[in-house]
Amino acid sequence: MNYATLTGPKSQVGSIANWVNYSDAILPLADILTEAQAAIYKSLRVREMVVSDAVLTLAQGALNAPLPADFLDPINVRDLFNIPMKARNLSNVKNSRSLDSTGAWVQGYPRRFAFTGTTIEFDCAVDASSAGTYRMDYYGSPAVLSAGNTTNFLTNRYPRLLRYACMAAAADFLNDAARFDRWTQAMLAEIMEIEANDELARRGSEVEPDFSES
Repeated sequence: MNYATLTGPKSQVGSIANWVNYSDAILPLADILTEAQAAIYKSLRVREMVVSDAVLTLAQGALNAPLPADFLDPINVRDLFNIPMKARNLSNVKNSRSLDSTGAWVQGYPRRFAFTGTTIEFDCAVDASSAGTYRMDYYGSPAVLSAGNTTNFLTNRYPRLLRYACMAAAADFLNDAARFDRWTQAMLAEIMEIEANDELARRGSEVEPDFSES
């Protein structure tokens, strides 16, 4: 399974057009493939999607930092000294901030964070001693399949999942609600099975208790 095969003509075995038995002249195959991957990445969380040690550079006075463009979900955030920080809701984080008599944000050592759509927010402005490089592990959205990126972990490890997602996306384009529901349910069931099996890859690992500030 690869990009060329998936977006090939109806006569091509293994193409989206062949699966749904519709002419490739009718179906926007590249768009269907892109939408199928987006639908998968909304729900799937496996090790191939983990981005490790992404850098967040915080200057003195910073209250936030931009999130990576491929960011989906956080795993952990570590401060300048590699100490794990605490995730809180946005209201809690912003309510922790205070202003001094001049109207400037009080600076300190950030310990908590929250997310908006495009930024990671901290509970205080960064002071001089805690400015620098913070790091984050997170689940990221992989690069979509294209003519220049012909295979990825979906084509290599989870071709059935990708097929189900493509069938759902094609059914949606064709306004076939029954088949859309059928293939969407198949896709979600496959994701649940994959994630259960992916957890087995971590069998034997130990989780240490966190005694840092609550």
